[in-house]
Amino acid sequence: MIGLELGADDYVVKPFGLRELVARIRAVSRRASPQPAPDGRLQVGELLVDTRARRAILGERELQLTAKEFDLLAALPPSRGRR
Repeated sequence: MIGLELGADDYVVKPFGLRELVARIRAVSRRASPQPAPDGRLQVGELLVDTRARRAILGERELQLTAKEFDLLAALPPSRGRR
């Protein structure tokens, strides 16, 4: 319980099964990294990344990115709450 109060997302009590541990790791991973929708779009705040059309839009403005810049933007998962 103290771990949750100190900021942990979850904890596992011993003894635990491997399937439970893997399921919990996957759940935390889903919460930590937004996944693109089936149409290839990922929205984080005002940033929209469309991986199919290879476009990135911030607010109302389309960003002019090189191919490498777009690849990096699409590959890096956003960090929630960090600046």
